[in-house]
Amino acid sequence: LIVSFFIVIAIYVQAENSSQRIKFALSLLLQCPINVVMQTSKVMDILSGDFGSKAQDSHIRHKEFFDAIVQSIPDSVIVLNNGNYEIISMNRSTERIYGIKIDEMIGTNGKTFFTSSSFSPNSAEIFDEDTQFIHVRYSTNENDSYLRLSHIITKSHIVITSTDQTNIYSYNKLISDEKEKSDKLLASILPSNLSKRVQNGEENISFSVQSATLL
Repeated sequence: LIVSFFIVIAIYVQAENSSQRIKFALSLLLQCPINVVMQTSKVMDILSGDFGSKAQDSHIRHKEFFDAIVQSIPDSVIVLNNGNYEIISMNRSTERIYGIKIDEMIGTNGKTFFTSSSFSPNSAEIFDEDTQFIHVRYSTNENDSYLRLSHIITKSHIVITSTDQTNIYSYNKLISDEKEKSDKLLASILPSNLSKRVQNGEENISFSVQSATLL
């Protein structure tokens, strides 16, 4: 009886350690780009419950577990029918990024959505097979968002992922505005030929003159 008790304790500890390692691995996986995850066959096999070493077909045997992973991804994931462009599914992050409701979008035309006036004119390029990714502006009544769109195209489906890069765009614009202000201030202090040298990163801007007159 005592031996059995210690065996049960050991099994419990081992299971708890395995659970912690799995949670840690999944937390790291959530930080990976969705297109990289979905294009890696071994990762997809593990997520679908295939832990064997030999090659298996790509059939997803544990759809619920896979859907749970997709729902937790911070990027928007929209799955379209590669034929009539009907929206088949989307994750929760799509609601947050686009400000739309999943129930209202399922069954609608995804190409119509991505080529609507809410997007910048280049958004239609996401349906070009030769396009790896594009940057678009998405406008709502409240604000503008700047997104990076990428896709995975199969015979039956088109998976479009959207990464919200609004904060990066705002930071870059802020840096650009501040640089413009500093350049104007520098131009008001130094002669134009010297201010350009400073802006170009030149450290030694000293020069000599043959003569000078003080008034």
